[in-house]
Amino acid sequence: MEGLKALFYPPRARCLGCGHPRLDGPACLCPACRDFLAKTQSSPLEVPGPWIDALFAPYPYRGAARALVHRLKYEGIGEAAALLARAMAACLPRGPIDALVPVPLHP
Repeated sequence: MEGLKALFYPPRARCLGCGHPRLDGPACLCPACRDFLAKTQSSPLEVPGPWIDALFAPYPYRGAARALVHRLKYEGIGEAAALLARAMAACLPRGPIDALVPVPLHP
């Protein structure tokens, strides 16, 4: 019965950043969340000590960026992975990199 219901009343796509219904086609984010991410792209982060040369993150961990990380880590949503991967690749400097360090699921 659920399949028949979904055929006549398809679920509305929701923004991965805020959860509001998306009305603008196949994009994973609504215009407001896309704007938020475009305006909050991060620059190199403060280095915590002499053993690290540089730290990079595509966005500060808040708003739509935080929601995307949660969608990926806790819900396994692949569209969030694709968006975050593109952003991470864009924020890294060109040239050799010594290490990429994942953030653990729990402290």
